[in-house]
Amino acid sequence: MGNVLDSSGQYLLASLRALARRHAVLAGNLANAHTPGYARVDVDFGATLRALYEEATGEGIPVPGVAFLRSDGTEPDPELEAAELSRTALQAMALTNLLAAKLELLRSAILEGRR
Repeated sequence: MGNVLDSSGQYLLASLRALARRHAVLAGNLANAHTPGYARVDVDFGATLRALYEEATGEGIPVPGVAFLRSDGTEPDPELEAAELSRTALQAMALTNLLAAKLELLRSAILEGRR
């Protein structure tokens, strides 16, 4: 599917992958909110997105499977983690809608070409 999408489509896919990694880490924080000694971690969205985009497009040095984790040294706050999970889900929904619109444009162009 990567060859079908232009650079903006590749960027949307990389963004969704980076958000998926962040979502998994935030869910882990929420699950361990009451675990003694557990330090909250987060994904550096920008760095992860850059690495995933470089991997998808061949621009720069690919770093497969990277999720740039950082720890702020604090215990997870369940309310903060739930809010961040919701925000990440909303961002993913917006990106999914953009990607769906882009794919619909491609579909329309293909169907028009068949007429």
